[in-house]
Amino acid sequence: MPKKVYAVKSGRRTGIFNTWDEAKAQVNGYSGAQFKSFSDAESASNYMKASKPSSTPYSSASCKSRNTSSIENSSDIYSSKSFDLPGLIGKPKLEIYVDGSSLKNGRAGAKAGWGMYFGDEDSRNSSGPVTGEQTNNRAELTALKRALDHVNDKDKTYVIHTDSQYTLSAINTWGEWWEKNDWKLSSTGKQVKNQDLIKDIRTTLKALHSEGYDVELSKVKGHSDIHGNEQADLLAREGARRS
Repeated sequence: MPKKVYAVKSGRRTGIFNTWDEAKAQVNGYSGAQFKSFSDAESASNYMKASKPSSTPYSSASCKSRNTSSIENSSDIYSSKSFDLPGLIGKPKLEIYVDGSSLKNGRAGAKAGWGMYFGDEDSRNSSGPVTGEQTNNRAELTALKRALDHVNDKDKTYVIHTDSQYTLSAINTWGEWWEKNDWKLSSTGKQVKNQDLIKDIRTTLKALHSEGYDVELSKVKGHSDIHGNEQADLLAREGARRS
């Protein structure tokens, strides 16, 4: 029996998926979901290329003013593996490396900064000081938040690389639990640190995906000679020195 592929025209993420489990994660509980299974990729491609449902209108292009009232909750709001089809899923990728740094992290007089790297001599490369508590974790989150401000083209796939496992867990796995637990730690009952940034990023990612933007978060190993990561680290240190 031929292996099926699954085309999701309207869901948390759209595209063609190799397994039902991947497709189901995009449509289960999603209002207005449109999807269909096919025995071959070409038929799925034709289905996707047919007229698509319009995106929910928003009052402003600004991430902060996006209307998120109709966005479905999802514990995994950024990761998905899609079936690659030329001309359909093969969007040009824009890779952004983000990093945070805190000089004297955890000690008196700590200074934190964020960095964002698009490419050599790219005018969008930037850095800056962190507001609030001067910790490395807050710096990492700030860098990601800044990168999301540059997501503005639905014809591109944005891949944001971070070396912070804390950031990925806070935005994805932990964030889902914290929302249900009123942003309190179950072990101590204390308020979750950096929840202002975590809430903002989760809301923005959900809004972007709802509007049809393709955004992925990627974990890279820090200090392993990955050029983009190393450059983002240098920028973050520069931002920390300006705190």
